[in-house]
Amino acid sequence: ANESQQTVVLHRRCGDAQVICLLNFSAEPQTATLPAQAAGWHKLLDSADVAWHGSGSDAPAHAPGETAVLVPPHSIVLYSN
Repeated sequence: ANESQQTVVLHRRCGDAQVICLLNFSAEPQTATLPAQAAGWHKLLDSADVAWHGSGSDAPAHAPGETAVLVPPHSIVLYSN
């Protein structure tokens, strides 16, 4: 958790499977970093996506290893390996 940015990064593992949830509770976009991961990361959900009636997002659909992701205000972005 980063109190000054009002962000939380949850990282869960089960065997080789991993899930990362980037949460932004602030009114401003915030940067969160995905950890290094050999297979890279694939976005599962982005609450700011227009498909969910959000304002849109620049979070990448696929991210290599360690990557900084801009998380839109009041939203979550979920990635898996």
